[in-house]
Amino acid sequence: MPDLKIDYPESYEHWKAYLDNFEVEAPIKAFPEPLNDQEKYFIASRNLYSQYYTIKSQEERLDKYTLYAPFSGVITAASINPGAVVRAGQKLGELMSTGSYELEATVALRDLKYLAVGNPVELYSEDIEGSWNGKIRRISDQVDAGTQTVRVFIAVSGSDLKENMYLRGDVVASSIDNAFALPRNLLNDQRGVFVVQDSILRMEEVQVVKMTDESAIIRGLKDGTPILAQPIPDAFDGMKVRISTQQKSKNAQSAKTGPKDQLGSAE
Repeated sequence: MPDLKIDYPESYEHWKAYLDNFEVEAPIKAFPEPLNDQEKYFIASRNLYSQYYTIKSQEERLDKYTLYAPFSGVITAASINPGAVVRAGQKLGELMSTGSYELEATVALRDLKYLAVGNPVELYSEDIEGSWNGKIRRISDQVDAGTQTVRVFIAVSGSDLKENMYLRGDVVASSIDNAFALPRNLLNDQRGVFVVQDSILRMEEVQVVKMTDESAIIRGLKDGTPILAQPIPDAFDGMKVRISTQQKSKNAQSAKTGPKDQLGSAE
């Protein structure tokens, strides 16, 4: 403007009026018509026409797009301020859905074969009462190199749920046929179980299908095979034992149950 006022004083007034009425939040208005060629060349030399048509092109493109949030919720973090220039790929902020949540859990790689998308999950909190029903929404394709676990994402909703809550859960996974559950401490070397044959302890080799924190799921025992109710220190193959009277009564009442319900005690 100072150069325009000195070199072309007759054009200064209508450019000053244009700037005084300029609105940053409104679409850019057309430039004043030049009074002569000298003024036109002067404005062009300052690259104003090029910038004007670049802004008009961006305004036309912006009018063709409308940004919508992918769900109803609240903004938890804003990475930009109103009026700031946004670059392609720049993070605008973070949205949180207040109607539904997604719980991220980790599952050991060895247990992944029992899970599938759509499996129901029962969730509960150690801090508040109540439980919530969820469903596995997706399973990550990547394995954590340090922990050898896979991330599982569970969709859940509820009025008492809050963002960043810790939840525990039980998932209904695929069933295991022809298997028995027994306490982990009854396993010997993770491959055998002491069974009772004619009052003699015998080491029976079994197949361990799955291990949990407290139990072991095994295959390889015949239905009705008596096993120890609790581990015996220094037990060995061929050790003579006697089933207690109390345990015989329990076995008689559950004659049709599997080995996991017929646990004898050695004396």
